[in-house]
Amino acid sequence: MSGMQTSLKFPLTYELKTLSEAQLITQEIIQKLALQPRVYIGLLELLINAIEHGNLEIDYAQKTKLIEAKQWQQEIARRYTQTPYKDRFVKIVVDEIDNYYVITIEDQGAGFDWLHYTNVLGEVSEEKHGRGILIAQMISFQQLEYLGKGNKVKCYLDK
Repeated sequence: MSGMQTSLKFPLTYELKTLSEAQLITQEIIQKLALQPRVYIGLLELLINAIEHGNLEIDYAQKTKLIEAKQWQQEIARRYTQTPYKDRFVKIVVDEIDNYYVITIEDQGAGFDWLHYTNVLGEVSEEKHGRGILIAQMISFQQLEYLGKGNKVKCYLDK
């Protein structure tokens, strides 16, 4: 395990557009860094947020309606092909700083009021969605640091 980690050349950089790419890249990062499965859950949730809410601009209320109407997957597929969404991507940079891995995720969306979603502590737990940031904060990472308008987050993880 430690031999695998020492042979890595940081930073590791990825770009993705789709939910299926998010799953594959999350799995690759977990394997390359030999991380615990709990990190997979939070990292994938943040990547899904970056795609759906960031690049594809589907807000919380829209997603709720789409899920209820069983139209969520169709809307995601439709937006992948439309301007301006079709050319957007999520950038992931994995680096080591001191005793941490730092995973930076940046989408090309307009951002969001991240303070609201990082302070809810379970208020949305009964909803069908809306728990991604909370899961990442409580289960996967030691710290999340949203930057600027909210389209960039740094995730800190003990090595």
